[in-house]
Amino acid sequence: MKPFSRQELQSLFDGKKKVAEQLRIQRKKLGLTQQELSEFSGVAVNTIVSVERGQGNPSLSVLLKLADTLGMEWGLRPKSIF
Repeated sequence: MKPFSRQELQSLFDGKKKVAEQLRIQRKKLGLTQQELSEFSGVAVNTIVSVERGQGNPSLSVLLKLADTLGMEWGLRPKSIF
């Protein structure tokens, strides 16, 4: 497997930041603190803090728990290649 190019790494980082921002925005729209989200989702507060900062590498399971708790759908769609 070849290493990621600089552009591919930047794209991954940008995607991670978008996910973090959407989770944080939805949590705040619902009026939840990070502590409350932790209690409702079963995800540790320090993990939520890390995810919202776009740091670390949360598992898909963690992201799904947070999204579900926040009433968000998670999905994949093909990206445009043209």
